[in-house]
Amino acid sequence: MAVGDLNVIVYKILSYLRKCGTDGNEIDRNFFSADNLQTNERQLHTALYEAYKNGLIDGVREVNVLNCPYTQMKIMDSIHLTLKGEEFLKENSTMNKVKEFLKDIKQII
Repeated sequence: MAVGDLNVIVYKILSYLRKCGTDGNEIDRNFFSADNLQTNERQLHTALYEAYKNGLIDGVREVNVLNCPYTQMKIMDSIHLTLKGEEFLKENSTMNKVKEFLKDIKQII
């Protein structure tokens, strides 16, 4: 598993949305940048797309951009973690592995 893996990016997105919801904080749309999530634009939009299509998040919209080979996702002000996303974070074994991976990376750094 690597920092830029799709599962890692999805985990970061879901965890951030859960934390904002739990703490009652406003969503910072700057969080959803490729640089911040340590990936590239295509991978970021793929992660957002997959999370949305699988019902884990809501408040994003598909945007087709001329001459762009992939679907881009627009972050709306209403972006949030769904109940299914909350359950996915708690129960999905891959997400638990990602969580442990990121803890290990944090300790190394």
